[in-house]
Amino acid sequence: MRAVQKHRNQFTMWPLLLPAMLAMILTAYQSAYALTDYVFISVNGDTSVNAMTQGDFIGFGCNCAVGAEVQFELWYDINHNDVIDSSTDMNIVVFRAQDGQPLNDEGLPDINPVADGWYITPELLIGLAPGTYVIRLMDLSDQTFADLSIVTYAMPTPPNKFCGHISIPGYPAPNINLSNIWIQAELQEAGGMQMWGAMTDNMGYFEICINDSGTGLEFEISPMDIPGYLTPPSQELTASGAIYGVDFNYDTPSDSLYGQIKDENDNLILAPVNVYCRPIFSGASTKNVDAVNGNYVIYFGSSERGLWYAGLSRENLVPTYLVPSGFGFDNDTNSSINYDFICLTADTVLYARITENGNNPQHRYLIEATSNLLSSNTYELSDTGINNLLTLHISSQDTNNWSLNVVTGDYRYPVPEGYILEGGQSNNHHPGDTADLNFIHGVGITDTVKFDIGDPTVSWYEIWIGIFGGSSNYGGNPNDNGVFTIYADTGTYSMVCFHNNYLSIPNFRTIHLTGDTTGGLGFTLNKKHCRIMGTLVNAILPIPYDATVVAHTGDGNNGYVSSASVDRNTGTFELDVCDGTWIIDPPFLPNRIQPTAPVVLVSEIPDTLKTLDIVYTVLGIDNADQLPANFALLQNYPNPFNSSTVIDFVIPTQTHVTLDIVNILGQTIRTLVNSDEPAGNYRAIWDGMDDHGQMAASGIYLYRIKAGDYNQTRKMILVK
Repeated sequence: MRAVQKHRNQFTMWPLLLPAMLAMILTAYQSAYALTDYVFISVNGDTSVNAMTQGDFIGFGCNCAVGAEVQFELWYDINHNDVIDSSTDMNIVVFRAQDGQPLNDEGLPDINPVADGWYITPELLIGLAPGTYVIRLMDLSDQTFADLSIVTYAMPTPPNKFCGHISIPGYPAPNINLSNIWIQAELQEAGGMQMWGAMTDNMGYFEICINDSGTGLEFEISPMDIPGYLTPPSQELTASGAIYGVDFNYDTPSDSLYGQIKDENDNLILAPVNVYCRPIFSGASTKNVDAVNGNYVIYFGSSERGLWYAGLSRENLVPTYLVPSGFGFDNDTNSSINYDFICLTADTVLYARITENGNNPQHRYLIEATSNLLSSNTYELSDTGINNLLTLHISSQDTNNWSLNVVTGDYRYPVPEGYILEGGQSNNHHPGDTADLNFIHGVGITDTVKFDIGDPTVSWYEIWIGIFGGSSNYGGNPNDNGVFTIYADTGTYSMVCFHNNYLSIPNFRTIHLTGDTTGGLGFTLNKKHCRIMGTLVNAILPIPYDATVVAHTGDGNNGYVSSASVDRNTGTFELDVCDGTWIIDPPFLPNRIQPTAPVVLVSEIPDTLKTLDIVYTVLGIDNADQLPANFALLQNYPNPFNSSTVIDFVIPTQTHVTLDIVNILGQTIRTLVNSDEPAGNYRAIWDGMDDHGQMAASGIYLYRIKAGDYNQTRKMILVK
């Protein structure tokens, strides 16, 4: 369940604690009609009342078509007339559920795992603001619905309160525009199924009252979105008596991202799909908004300029549609950005048979199906025991390139401690295939992530430790002390530590796992606080291919590494780096003499900006015979790549040159160059094949040049 226009990225507020569900009396009956014409409420187990007090246990239910998808709506009845008036009343909560589905990513599940024509929720602890509300439950198969009016009374002596004011530009208190703004308290950790909230008065004042069940628990306090205004960030507080000064100040936006969510036939998707927007460089908070009738808009303040990544949450899309890949944008250089998300219709299926050590599973797993061809994915949650055949709804537009893997970064569905997917990601599946996914016990890798001295910390769940080699990929997040334990199969892997706004040292590790390993595999994160804005001077525009500028503070994996794509039309680039002495490798450009790599010194001073011109010399009549002055091995591009990649190198004098592709075991799998070459600029292309004509597996590879006394090695990533 979620408040309208407010949704934490990818996660909802309801932990699925099904063992605590209420066994309500109506589960004994069967709905006689597809028509939804009856809705009920249970207050502390009593279905004969329609009034509650803050802190009561509440359940809801309705009749529906067998197996139907149902939409739940909770409206605040502002005019107290016991009916929904969308022009006056306020829609506080909306979510979708399915009859017979006891697992629900978005809201409240059905307590009965068998579709029976009744959608009945488990009980949850509710603390709505005092007032009148209308519950609407709609059967989406035929659009029939039923409403029920309920009244909420204040808790007599609340032991915990979050109290504060809101402010809106242009509306000094008292003002009617400051009233009826919904403020929600969402549990940060598992603490039962609870919902707490408050409405503001005309002074903008609110009180969220929480009973003893919330004492000592951490809540995220969030104000609702107001169209046309910048929503203030949420606050994380622990319930402990009366806490005052929980204030929220709305602001006038200076920019926006807007667009539509449509299918491949240009039809608007009307479900309240969540759009999230994460900062890549700035320290701003993640933004979320639910689309309304297929349209969305996200607002930005003047201090929220920079690089962002936007995408769609899977709730309300799966299983009807696929989830498209997100996109990155820079609102520092582009204003009022319009972007439409196209969600492909799921018109066929792929099956996965889940086992544990070859037997029927005792645990559930969140399985994701991905198509690189379609830049889309979908997912489903598996069942236990003999019900171990999972159906994933995919698109027939990709006929043979679907890959299956277990999702390890979703706290709602954690992979059981010590279990891994045998063989890692399962690739090259066709629609209609049945893939066998077997989970086994892996070996554990334990160490710590630290922050560079003086740098701010971030939430540990934002940090990802990844281990991959071939098609086997594993990963996880550190705990609250920065300690991570990741389970993998024995073998040789590349290991990385990732956060959007930080760089890691080392930038990767090569590890050889033979058993449980503790220590010696940690990472230190350094905040990217400087932006280097550069231009390739004298470049041919538009540049005829995708060029990349790579910056590094050392060789191999012992330094920081950052890269940026060059704008093909302008020759400009933007690198985000941390403190250090940075070597900026210019890309190879045709008919240009390769310039010497410039060096940029970045101090600890936060939020700095540097400019850099990399000047190329045009090859012409006067300098056609001019030879490069230094050896150079440039960063490949694109990187990562999934089909072929370009490797440029420079030779200042005639010599014997070898250019090899090396796997993380140190084995040469492909030799691209092995010959005497005169001085000049050179380009080699690797198509991902080894010397035997076999496609190399996904993972980290090294490319190594030897030219006389010159030796250099760089890293690249092959992704399939």
